[in-house]
Amino acid sequence: MSTATEPVSASCSGSAPAGNGSRRPDGTFAPGWRGGGRPRGSLDLRVLAEQRLQEQGKTLADAVWEVFETMLDLATKGDIQAAKLVLERLLGKEAERFEFPVDLTPSQRVEQIRNLLAAAALRRQGDQP
Repeated sequence: MSTATEPVSASCSGSAPAGNGSRRPDGTFAPGWRGGGRPRGSLDLRVLAEQRLQEQGKTLADAVWEVFETMLDLATKGDIQAAKLVLERLLGKEAERFEFPVDLTPSQRVEQIRNLLAAAALRRQGDQP
């Protein structure tokens, strides 16, 4: 049977944040208040993904590469959202903004995206020594 203890009130003197009675003036959690974070013994998503992939005989790098190849394939087939993601990852978020005319045919859209991907590849080569 557990006994509940009253948390320290926010009106006590010290450096506790206003309106938050979960901390003592020294910054530690008061009795009855749990700290944040993941519960003990639980695993983060990356560890869980690595374990599941290992059961399938794959590595995390293999899985990431498969996702990249899929996104690149979608981008070269005219998927604008996939192209945007690929270009952001290759060029960074500060890349120039590209506007596509609304009246492009699917084949023109594919050609535009291929040109942008080629430009991104050239830029990446220029960034490397």
